[in-house]
Amino acid sequence: MLFGKGHLRNIRYDGQEMLGMIYFAVRDADWETLENKIENLTIRDHDGILRIDFECLCQSAGIDFRWRCRIEVAGQDITFEIRGKAHSDFQRNRIGFCVLHSLQYKSKEVVVTHSDGTETIERFPENVAPWQPVKDIQKMQWSGQNIGAALSFEGDVFEMEDQRNWSDAYFKTYSTPLERPFPVLVKAGDEVYQKIECRFDEKKSRVFAVRSEKFELKITDKKSIIPHLGLETNEEKLDNFAVEKLKSLNLSHLRVEAQTHQSDWLLTFCNRVSQARQLGLPIELIIFVERWGSKNLELIKKELAGIEIISILPINIHEKATSDIFLKGIIPIINLLFPNVPIGGGTDFYFAEYNRVPPPSELIDFVSFSVNPQVHAFDDLTLVENNQALGDMVQTARLLSARLPVHMSPITLKPRKNLDKTNEDEKTISQSNQADARHSTHFNALWTLGCFKQLAQANAQHLTFFQTVGARGLIDKEISAEQNLSAVKTYKVFPVFDLFKAVSYFKNGRIIHSISTHPTIFEGLILKNKDYRWCLVANYTTNEIEISIETAIYSIPPISLTQIEL
Repeated sequence: MLFGKGHLRNIRYDGQEMLGMIYFAVRDADWETLENKIENLTIRDHDGILRIDFECLCQSAGIDFRWRCRIEVAGQDITFEIRGKAHSDFQRNRIGFCVLHSLQYKSKEVVVTHSDGTETIERFPENVAPWQPVKDIQKMQWSGQNIGAALSFEGDVFEMEDQRNWSDAYFKTYSTPLERPFPVLVKAGDEVYQKIECRFDEKKSRVFAVRSEKFELKITDKKSIIPHLGLETNEEKLDNFAVEKLKSLNLSHLRVEAQTHQSDWLLTFCNRVSQARQLGLPIELIIFVERWGSKNLELIKKELAGIEIISILPINIHEKATSDIFLKGIIPIINLLFPNVPIGGGTDFYFAEYNRVPPPSELIDFVSFSVNPQVHAFDDLTLVENNQALGDMVQTARLLSARLPVHMSPITLKPRKNLDKTNEDEKTISQSNQADARHSTHFNALWTLGCFKQLAQANAQHLTFFQTVGARGLIDKEISAEQNLSAVKTYKVFPVFDLFKAVSYFKNGRIIHSISTHPTIFEGLILKNKDYRWCLVANYTTNEIEISIETAIYSIPPISLTQIEL
């Protein structure tokens, strides 16, 4: 297992990953997770027993919670115990343990002991479960490949949720149940005690599950069409350099938002439409409305004269997902002004919102929801891991919608909104805080390759990433140290631009499905057009690695995107 920042991660027994992570979290009234500041860390290994002791400070904006931890590993047993105390009054939504379970257990049985001592046989869900699939957990037992695992909990009531609803690649068992009221007032002096005990048992017919260190990209017989690929517009004016670079990507569309509930929406909308005119691209139109009628739609139609509209997604700002009542009211109005344009339903938020209240498929032509990989955790490894959940999201969406086309729009590196903010004005995250420092680095190009691959292989048909220009775009202006706009000399082209450029050569081609033996170490995307094939390989590590593709071995530099002609 790995230990860091107070977490146990990638817990393996005899080569098998049995648990993805065990960690303790303090979450405030807006579901923000406080950072752990570790102090007085000691690690001792004596007589076959590993002990890890530390103290942790969770402090932010009036919150002061401190806890002591002991982790003990003895043979097949792990004990993770914390004692915490509040040093200020504050509101919390959750203080407690979280355990992450790998998606390899999809559809497998889990025996659950409840707080009243009764046992039931449940299953880790195959498709993305909209609500908690297992509740009131005191103990849970399941099996891997000839290895059994058992978890027992003390100090609170636990339940499980499907983290794929938020693009995470795990099932999570946590406390406190969400059916209990929150936030809850914690007073200075309040104490918390929790303990998790975990045990692994080998079955009699033991089969060694040795983890292979051979890195291989396995090519399958399956193929998919390359999805329609686009970007989101923003309000920046494009100069000749930006227009030329973006046109070279051979994009399918641009996302244009009309925030008709805002007082200055028309000016903002026109600025976004201007980018579509400059690039000569069709648009996917997202219309946010507070009350529906034809007046604003007529203004929108006027400004879009001469521009092809390939889809329209209407959003009621008072709903997390489009209801049937809203769709029945607004679709006839849209059809009169924009005849024969596909109209979708879904959400501008997370898949969870669509999954819990899917719109009637007979009313719409496609479903849409947004994606970002860092709702619960924010490190590089988590972002790479979370790509493994994307295919299940697409599959579940297709089942819920009678196999309508699936649109993912927008796909961003950071969240754009926090639905759980107690202050209504703070639910939309500021533009500056939507920009991740990794967006302009090679890491974003590598993460995007894995994201694109998983969505394309799951047959998502329409993907909208990032923005055209700016801190969340594919290119951005380089500004002098004095931040003097008049001193702009050139553009910085982000590494993710090169990925979009490579994919553009295969716009009318196919993706050949492939499987990485170590998807958190490397990923490969195989593209075919006419008589030749390219493989784009992402090496997520800081080491050079060798991977096998068919019968050949290739050396891949660290933290790189490498193009191979097969």
